[in-house]
Amino acid sequence: MGKTYYLDLATLMSVLDDGLYTLSTSLVVSGTQGGGYITLSNGHITECAVKLADGRHIEGEQAFRLLQSQSQWQVQIVSVPIIPPMPPAPPPMPPAYRDMPPSYGTGFSPSQPGIPRQKRILDPALLESFTMKQRLVLRTVLTMVNGQRDAEQIKEQINLPARTVEEALEALRVLGIIE
Repeated sequence: MGKTYYLDLATLMSVLDDGLYTLSTSLVVSGTQGGGYITLSNGHITECAVKLADGRHIEGEQAFRLLQSQSQWQVQIVSVPIIPPMPPAPPPMPPAYRDMPPSYGTGFSPSQPGIPRQKRILDPALLESFTMKQRLVLRTVLTMVNGQRDAEQIKEQINLPARTVEEALEALRVLGIIE
């Protein structure tokens, strides 16, 4: 159950500058009814899409341009733990790393604190097996990975349960997005 706000998008985003939210609204595009949504994480847009009654689906910047003029928004607070599907097995560790102490490892694990770093850009195709809410959590956590924050700092700064952040970091590591 959400709350309705009658504000322009910029003002609403400034009001919702802390936390994880889904904003939804109805709109008409070239005479066709539709609905749109924006996901916000700590005041930043992480996802934006419009679905029209004729079956068209618009995402990204084009969807944002259609939605930015709306002034009635249903707002939902998102706080769902992520339970990732069984990921593919990670590649075997090279022999040179097997015999090194754990502090020399390059991967992140919840039991071994470290500073996660982004290895590559997140390809949306990698997230197809995740639910929409899981994708939102993964993208939100990834926005906090900057090569300077360790896992504990990310958990403190993001409005999600610590276990959810740990699961998201592990899923991103297994997917090869972070190290």
